[in-house]
Amino acid sequence: MKNKKKYFLIILSILLIFLYLSLNKKNNHNYKTDLIQNRDNLLSFSRDNLDSKIKNNTNELEINNSSYEFSKEKIAIIKMIKNLKDKYTYINFEKEFKDSFFSMYYSGNQRKIVNIIQEILLDKENAIKIAGDNQAYARVFAIKALKELAIIGNQEPLIDTINKITRNFDEKKLINKGEEADIYDLVSSFISIQNSEELEKNLGFYLTNIGFKGSLKNKELKDIFDQSVFFSLKSKFGREKTTAIMSKYFSDT
Repeated sequence: MKNKKKYFLIILSILLIFLYLSLNKKNNHNYKTDLIQNRDNLLSFSRDNLDSKIKNNTNELEINNSSYEFSKEKIAIIKMIKNLKDKYTYINFEKEFKDSFFSMYYSGNQRKIVNIIQEILLDKENAIKIAGDNQAYARVFAIKALKELAIIGNQEPLIDTINKITRNFDEKKLINKGEEADIYDLVSSFISIQNSEELEKNLGFYLTNIGFKGSLKNKELKDIFDQSVFFSLKSKFGREKTTAIMSKYFSDT
């Protein structure tokens, strides 16, 4: 009797253990299934969320680009500035620059091109956006471009730029070397393309046209005008005649 009871307890224990293992396996399976499902849901949400962020960032990028217009004219000018930096010392640089500039000018929005050129000389922040670390080459490009336009008869952008810079510099206490070079080269570019006889007869008219007046307060600015005009006229008339022409407009020349 005792043996039967003992065997019954053993069999019952085995059945209970088997039942426990079966239930645990099922629960474990359900847990793993739920975990996998949750992971898939999470990955799906992450992918959707990522796609949404990419879309939003793309839209934001488009908005930012539209707020600072990166037009084909601006891109073309950036390329020309880089080309100028790379080829400035080449023998045929002047001809290549002229050909490249007018090819761009006549194929683009001419008013926009002129505005970008003037920005380089008049607006430092925009000059940085356009040229970055190549601002010195950008200024050389801008001055050369304005001179080329003036040579073909469109002097207004060059005159307008000199007048604006003159007004800006007249209010400054100190003109740095880069600014000094800009105004010197701009004034020289303007004087050099004028008719010699007309300059000799009425230099005052041309000086007034580019903003040089007796009312200028900045002596340093007056000195820059003096030197630029003198050496530009000297190449046309020689030192003695230039001194005589300028004596009416500049003291101690």
